[in-house]
Amino acid sequence: MKTCYTCKQSKETSEYGNNKAKPDGLSHKCRDCDNLYNRKRDRKDQSKLFLRRLDEDKEGYSGEITLEYVKACIAKVEALIKEHPHILSGRDSFPFGW
Repeated sequence: MKTCYTCKQSKETSEYGNNKAKPDGLSHKCRDCDNLYNRKRDRKDQSKLFLRRLDEDKEGYSGEITLEYVKACIAKVEALIKEHPHILSGRDSFPFGW
Protein backbone atom coordinates (compact mmCIF):
# COMPACT_ATOMS: atom_id res chain seq x y z
CA MET A 1 0.00 0.00 0.00
CA LYS A 2 1.12 3.50 -0.83
CA THR A 3 -0.51 6.92 -0.41
CA CYS A 4 -0.95 9.06 -3.51
CA TYR A 5 0.62 12.51 -3.19
CA THR A 6 -2.24 14.13 -5.12
CA CYS A 7 -5.48 12.51 -3.92
CA LYS A 8 -4.10 11.34 -0.53
CA GLN A 9 -5.74 7.91 -0.91
CA SER A 10 -3.98 4.68 0.02
CA LYS A 11 -3.84 2.35 -2.96
CA GLU A 12 -2.13 -0.87 -3.96
CA THR A 13 1.32 -0.50 -5.52
CA SER A 14 -0.11 -1.87 -8.77
CA GLU A 15 -2.08 1.41 -9.07
CA TYR A 16 1.16 3.39 -9.54
CA GLY A 17 3.39 3.83 -12.56
CA ASN A 18 7.10 3.15 -12.51
CA ASN A 19 9.66 5.82 -11.67
CA LYS A 20 13.21 4.56 -11.30
CA ALA A 21 14.33 7.84 -9.75
CA LYS A 22 12.21 7.24 -6.63
CA PRO A 23 13.53 5.02 -3.81
CA ASP A 24 10.59 2.61 -4.07
CA GLY A 25 10.64 2.66 -7.90
CA LEU A 26 7.08 4.00 -8.12
CA SER A 27 5.55 7.31 -9.14
CA HIS A 28 4.33 9.69 -6.43
CA LYS A 29 0.92 9.94 -8.16
CA CYS A 30 -1.49 7.09 -8.74
CA ARG A 31 -2.42 6.29 -12.34
CA ASP A 32 -5.86 7.90 -11.97
CA CYS A 33 -4.37 11.22 -10.82
CA ASP A 34 -1.65 11.03 -13.45
CA ASN A 35 -4.25 10.44 -16.21
CA LEU A 36 -6.34 13.37 -14.96
CA TYR A 37 -3.25 15.61 -14.94
CA ASN A 38 -2.35 14.55 -18.49
CA ARG A 39 -5.91 15.18 -19.76
CA LYS A 40 -5.90 18.68 -18.27
CA ARG A 41 -2.47 19.41 -19.73
CA ASP A 42 -3.53 18.13 -23.16
CA ARG A 43 -6.70 20.22 -23.05
CA LYS A 44 -4.63 23.30 -22.19
CA ASP A 45 -2.27 22.56 -25.10
CA GLN A 46 -5.27 22.13 -27.44
CA SER A 47 -6.71 25.48 -26.41
CA LYS A 48 -3.35 27.19 -26.98
CA LEU A 49 -3.12 25.64 -30.44
CA PHE A 50 -6.73 26.61 -31.16
CA LEU A 51 -6.10 30.25 -30.22
CA ARG A 52 -2.75 30.37 -32.01
CA ARG A 53 -4.33 29.13 -35.24
CA LEU A 54 -7.02 31.79 -34.98
CA ASP A 55 -4.39 34.44 -34.30
CA GLU A 56 -2.05 33.38 -37.14
CA ASP A 57 -4.40 34.48 -39.88
CA LYS A 58 -5.56 38.04 -39.36
CA GLU A 59 -6.74 38.64 -42.91
CA GLY A 60 -9.31 41.35 -43.13
CA TYR A 61 -8.39 42.95 -39.82
CA SER A 62 -7.96 46.67 -40.35
CA GLY A 63 -7.65 47.77 -36.74
CA GLU A 64 -11.38 47.88 -36.10
CA ILE A 65 -13.88 45.13 -35.66
CA THR A 66 -16.27 45.12 -38.58
CA LEU A 67 -19.15 42.80 -39.33
CA GLU A 68 -17.12 41.17 -42.10
CA TYR A 69 -14.22 40.53 -39.74
CA VAL A 70 -16.54 38.95 -37.15
CA LYS A 71 -18.09 36.74 -39.84
CA ALA A 72 -14.62 35.70 -40.99
CA CYS A 73 -13.64 34.80 -37.39
CA ILE A 74 -16.83 32.77 -36.93
CA ALA A 75 -16.13 30.92 -40.18
CA LYS A 76 -12.60 30.12 -38.94
CA VAL A 77 -13.92 28.78 -35.64
CA GLU A 78 -16.52 26.66 -37.44
CA ALA A 79 -13.80 25.27 -39.72
CA LEU A 80 -11.60 24.39 -36.74
CA ILE A 81 -14.51 22.67 -34.98
CA LYS A 82 -15.22 20.63 -38.14
CA GLU A 83 -11.55 19.73 -38.34
CA HIS A 84 -11.40 18.83 -34.62
CA PRO A 85 -14.90 17.65 -33.56
CA HIS A 86 -13.60 16.42 -30.18
CA ILE A 87 -13.36 20.07 -29.09
CA LEU A 88 -17.09 20.11 -28.35
CA SER A 89 -17.60 16.41 -27.65
CA GLY A 90 -18.02 16.89 -23.92
CA ARG A 91 -17.34 19.02 -20.92
CA ASP A 92 -13.95 17.41 -20.24
CA SER A 93 -12.72 18.14 -23.74
CA PHE A 94 -13.89 21.73 -24.18
CA PRO A 95 -10.80 23.66 -25.22
CA PHE A 96 -10.83 26.45 -22.67
CA GLY A 97 -11.61 24.50 -19.51
CA TRP A 98 -14.90 26.30 -18.86
